[in-house]
Amino acid sequence: MDTSSRTGSVPRSLAELARTTLSSASSASLFVTGIAQAPAGQDVIDLLEQDGTPTFPCLPDSALAGAVGSPARLTVEDARAHPATVSVVLTGRLVLAGGGRAHADGHLLVALAVTRVVVEYDDLSSPTVVQRELPVDAYLDFEPDPLVTSARSLMAHLTHCHQADLRAYAATVADCSVDDVAGACLSELDPWGVQLAWVDVDGGGRVELLFARRATTPDMLIALLRQRLEETRPAAY
Repeated sequence: MDTSSRTGSVPRSLAELARTTLSSASSASLFVTGIAQAPAGQDVIDLLEQDGTPTFPCLPDSALAGAVGSPARLTVEDARAHPATVSVVLTGRLVLAGGGRAHADGHLLVALAVTRVVVEYDDLSSPTVVQRELPVDAYLDFEPDPLVTSARSLMAHLTHCHQADLRAYAATVADCSVDDVAGACLSELDPWGVQLAWVDVDGGGRVELLFARRATTPDMLIALLRQRLEETRPAAY
C-alpha cells in the first residue's frame, strides 16, 4: 500500500516511532556478547514489550537464562512501516524480570535493561540510511502509536482466526471459487485502508481496499475495516 503521498504516515516523534516499532516488530534478532550460539544471532520468537523494555520468556536451563548479566543488543525491524522500513537497535544488559521467579508454565522472564537506543530509517531523499540516537528517558516516556499496534494485532488475528472469511473475500475479488483460493491474509492495514493478498490456482494477487474516511482511533479502525470487508463479502456467503 503506497502511503508516500500521505501525511502523518510516520510518527512525528522518533521516540514514539521507536516504541511503536518494538511493540509491532515484524522481525527481531538478539545478539549476546560472548555467546556464539543460541540465542545469539537468531530470530527472537517470543518477544514481549513491557513499557518499552524488551522481555523474553525462556526456560531456566536455556542459553538465554544463562546469559543474564551479559551485554546484549536487540535489533527490531518493522518492514511494514511507511513510507520507509524502520529499525531500532536497543543496547543494554540482560537481567531477570518478574522477581526472578519462574511462571506457572516454568518459564523465566529475561529483560534487556536498555542503556542506548538508536533508530535507523531510509532517507527518502537519498540512498542513505539515517541513524538517530535517542535519550533513553525520552524513549521510555513515550507510548507506542495505538493505531499502529491495533492494526498489527488485527492483521494477525484475522489472518490466523478468520481464514475462511478472508478466502471468501479474496474469491469475490478474484472472481473465482473459494475452493480455488489456498489462503489469504491482510498484508497491510493502516488508517486509510487495507490490502488483501491471496494465493490461488492462477498464482494469486492482492488488492487495496480504501476506507470511506481515515481512521483516527483503534475503535474506528476496527469499524471501518469491518465495514470495508463486509462490502467485499459475497452475497451468498
